[in-house]
Amino acid sequence: MVEDFDKALSLVNEAAHVLEDASVFVSAAGALFARQSAGVIGQLNEVYGEIQRIKHELSEVSADD
Repeated sequence: MVEDFDKALSLVNEAAHVLEDASVFVSAAGALFARQSAGVIGQLNEVYGEIQRIKHELSEVSADD
């Protein structure tokens, strides 16, 4: 199960990097789009943190719990 969370972390991280790369071009479309892009990247970073937190909690669960 922890491996699934590792995969999710990788995918979210990859999505954030793709959007960060694209944000250079998005910013040329105007400030509104730049803010929206930054907002989505921020949300992905929050999701990444939540997945990490859950993964950490899962790694502390023993078979006896």
